[in-house]
Amino acid sequence: MLLWEYKSKLMVVYVILPLMVVSSALPTIIHPYYHDNTQSLRRIPTLGYAAMVGLMSSDSKSESHYVHEAVKEVFEKYNEYYGNYYGPSYNWPIGISCATDGAATLGIFKDFLKYTDRVHIAAHGRYSTRGPQITLHDGPLNTQAIDKWNKIDGKCLLVFFSVCHSLGKGDGDIYYPLVDKIKYKSNVRIVIGYSGEVDVIGATFLQYTFGGNTSLG
Repeated sequence: MLLWEYKSKLMVVYVILPLMVVSSALPTIIHPYYHDNTQSLRRIPTLGYAAMVGLMSSDSKSESHYVHEAVKEVFEKYNEYYGNYYGPSYNWPIGISCATDGAATLGIFKDFLKYTDRVHIAAHGRYSTRGPQITLHDGPLNTQAIDKWNKIDGKCLLVFFSVCHSLGKGDGDIYYPLVDKIKYKSNVRIVIGYSGEVDVIGATFLQYTFGGNTSLG
């Protein structure tokens, strides 16, 4: 119930505000209104760029999956109310790509880094002597796996891990190599995660407080 209590706030700070920033930078050509004494002609904007988000959840039976569902609903509600270029906002809908359970693989994560603007991962995680281990269906996402990647020339600018120990073992410890390797192997500029354990409400609050910095642009 608490997730839905914060749904409206998430809508504002996680989607609407970032899109207001992004819309000013999108290479979209919007034809003006043409008025005369008898008629008004409205043309649909010509899209030069479509915003995309990739959402991953490696265990649909775990509590972390509720965060995945909440984020997905935020984007769906945005599209329902604002993603209609025939309506008063003239916004194009955000593309939503989801990968859950068996589809939440390392390969799909790499594809999302190529083709989406941001990626949100809800999964289990643990901290070992080799650093954070983020559980995906076909193996852990960790520094050792990322070392094997070729450079990914993609669109993704932000990765958000709703994962325990995704950035450290806790008590203020931050494991920077995972962040650095993701940035080095892709065009990602921001990586957000947790040092230590988290719960569903903690994940929701972090998205809320992070707010406008999660811009798609």
